[in-house]
Amino acid sequence: MNSTDEEKPNATAVTNYLFQFNQISSYTLLVWTATLLLIISTSVNLLINYTRTKFQLIKLIPECCIQVIFGLIVGAIIHFSSSSLESSILSLFTPNAFFTFILPPILIEAGYFMPRQAFSVNIVFILGFAVFGTILNCFILAGLLYGVGAGGLSPELPFLELLMFCAIISAVDPVAVIAVFQELNVNLSLYIVEFGESLLNDGVSLVLFQIFQAMIQNQSLSLTELGLLGIIKFIWIMGAGVFTGIICGIFGSLLTKWCSRDYQNLEPFFIYGTAFFAYTTCNLLSISSIFGVISCTFFMRPYVEVNIS
Repeated sequence: MNSTDEEKPNATAVTNYLFQFNQISSYTLLVWTATLLLIISTSVNLLINYTRTKFQLIKLIPECCIQVIFGLIVGAIIHFSSSSLESSILSLFTPNAFFTFILPPILIEAGYFMPRQAFSVNIVFILGFAVFGTILNCFILAGLLYGVGAGGLSPELPFLELLMFCAIISAVDPVAVIAVFQELNVNLSLYIVEFGESLLNDGVSLVLFQIFQAMIQNQSLSLTELGLLGIIKFIWIMGAGVFTGIICGIFGSLLTKWCSRDYQNLEPFFIYGTAFFAYTTCNLLSISSIFGVISCTFFMRPYVEVNIS
């Protein structure tokens, strides 16, 4: 009996033999999971828009709040269903996976469909709020935290470390405000200033974080030298990102211009591929990929729309 039982193949071995689940790579599983979540989120978004047109109570709730509630429900289902499933999903969605697969499409869509005229007219106000507003917010928060630490109300930390922490939290992302602006159909200039600032301040925040991190690693320099190098690094990271994005945008525009009508199915690949190439190039050069992608798609859109069929 024992020998007969040992010779019987178990269900796991048969399943692995038939479907070869054990040979599926983690990246394949990540892409499949991300695609499934994209399909589900799109279907839920369509369902939300349908129910909002039918029911007055749901119409009073902003769409972004409904999406957050849906995300909490999905997260709760995953959390309470299986610990192994939760650990598998968390192991897949690493910071590298987020910055490689999830963030670029968001930036490409935001930059490509940015209202060009309104953005160009209000570029001074947008950059003022995004750059100087974020810097001012970072230093004010760091000063308050340093004062709280000096007063003995919290552990006292070095000022540069506080600046590095405040660089992360200083970029405000007003998702609910933008959603309300869209529903109320506010003035386009007010909307584009808020939207453009919320889009660009993330890039400024990342640049500030890199600068303060470099300052901590080079504390042998004087305060004046650190400040001067910080300003130069800030201008270099942002300026080089914008320049790289514009160069990639010119390249993408020429690709769509040279693309023959026989290869119309490749036109979307040229648009997305060029923007993604700008993103990865900026990452390789350690410059602002956010400014690179936005400037690439923003510059490329008017020429691409004329060239593509």
